[in-house]
Amino acid sequence: MENRQTVKTRRSSGTPLQKRYEPFLFIGPAILVLLGITIYPLLYSLYMSFHSVFLTKMHLGIPFVGLGNFRAALQDPLFWISLKNTLVFSIVGVSLEFALGFLIALMVEALLGRTSTIIRTILLLPMIMAPVVVALIWRFMYNTDFGIINYFLSLVGFAKQVWLSSTAMAMPAVIAMDVWQWTPFMFLILLAGLQSLPYSPYEAAYIDGASRVQAFLYITLPLLRPILLISLLLRLIDSIKTFDNIFVLTGGGPGSATELLSLYIYRVGFRHFNLGYGGAMSYILLIIVVVLSRQLIRRLRSKRDL
Repeated sequence: MENRQTVKTRRSSGTPLQKRYEPFLFIGPAILVLLGITIYPLLYSLYMSFHSVFLTKMHLGIPFVGLGNFRAALQDPLFWISLKNTLVFSIVGVSLEFALGFLIALMVEALLGRTSTIIRTILLLPMIMAPVVVALIWRFMYNTDFGIINYFLSLVGFAKQVWLSSTAMAMPAVIAMDVWQWTPFMFLILLAGLQSLPYSPYEAAYIDGASRVQAFLYITLPLLRPILLISLLLRLIDSIKTFDNIFVLTGGGPGSATELLSLYIYRVGFRHFNLGYGGAMSYILLIIVVVLSRQLIRRLRSKRDL
C-alpha cells in the first residue's frame, strides 16, 4: 500500500508546466520522424518544381525558373498522352472493379455458412499478392506463343493475339490485370457495407408490399452511399498513381500506349535526371487527383446522406 501511495504522490507531483508539456515529450520523436520522411520530401519536391534541377548538373547550381517547369509540362505532347492513358486506365478500370465487386458482394451476401467463407477467402487471394508478382503472372499468361490465354482462344477457333506488343490490345490487357487484382478490394468494402445495413427498413418495406428491386433501389443504395463513396474514392486515388505492375508488365509500351503519368514522371526524373520537371508533373498529378476526388464527392454525396 505504501509503495502505491508513493507512486501516486510522485505522479501527482510536478509543476503545471511539466504536466502541460509532458505529452509532447512522448509524441515528439514520432512527429520528428513523420516530418523527416513525409513532410520534408514533399516540401523539397515542391521547391525543386520551381527550379531547374538536373541530377547530373547539380554542381552548376539550381536556377529558379518559376512556373517554367509547369508551362513546359502543359506544352509537352508526351505529358498529355500519358495523362490521357492515366484517365482511361483509371476510369475504365475502377468502373469495372466497382461493378464486378458490387455484383459479387450481392451474391456472396446472400450465401450462408461455410460456402460464403470459402468464397470470400478465394476472392481475396489476388488482392494480397504483390503487384510485381501479379504482373509477372499475367506477363506469362499474355505470352503470344505459350500463354494460357492464347491457348484457350485457339481451342475455340480464334487466332493468337499479341497482347502486349499491340498498341490496340496493350491497354485492355493492362486494365484486365488491374481489374483481376483489385476487384476483391471493392468486393470486401461493399460486402462489409451490405452486412452492416439494418434489417428494419427492409422489413417495413416488405410489409408495405415493396419488391426486392424496389428495396434495393430505395433502401440499399441510399444507405450504402457513404460506403460507395469511400470505396470509389480510395480506389480511384490508388489507380491514378499505379506504377509497379504496369512497369513490370509493359514498361509503358508499346511506344506510349500504356505509359501512365506516374511512369512518365519516373522516366523524366530518374532516367533523364530532370528532377525539377518531374516534380512539377508530380504536383500536376496531385492537383488532378484532388479535383477528381472533389467532383466525385459532390456527385455521390448529398447533404442529407452525410
